[in-house]
Formats: sequence, C-alpha cells, structure tokens
Amino acid sequence: MIFHILILYVHPLAVLFSVTPLSWAEWRLVLYLSFPVIIIDEVLKFFSRNTKGIRFKFRFRRPDMLPKRESRDK
Repeated sequence: MIFHILILYVHPLAVLFSVTPLSWAEWRLVLYLSFPVIIIDEVLKFFSRNTKGIRFKFRFRRPDMLPKRESRDK
C-alpha cells in the first residue's frame, strides 16, 4: 500500500508510471464503491471461521422409497 501511495503522490514516480494522483472526490467515490464489498467480505469470513463444526445435511431419498429396478427398466 505504501508503494502505491508513493507512486501516486511522489511526482517523479508518478511521471515514470504515467499516473495522476486521485482527488478527494475520487477517493470518496472509491471508498463509497468499495465499502459494501469490504463489509460483505468480512461477514463471509466471520461465518466461515465460526461454522467449522457445522455440516450442512442434504436430505437424500431413502433407498426403499425409490422405484424398484424392474419397474424402472421397462
């Protein structure tokens, strides 16, 4: 992150990499657009770390409820 800031705001580096510094309005737009993504990512990490012992159980049909092989092959 420090290198990115240096490249953006130190003039010789900005010229070398052909970039221009962001204005305060552009920084606000970046934060406005990235904030929901950060929150969603943190919520997903919280649930993935705190549900390690929980297994999702899928309900499969019981074998005795499936049609018999003979009737299926006809």
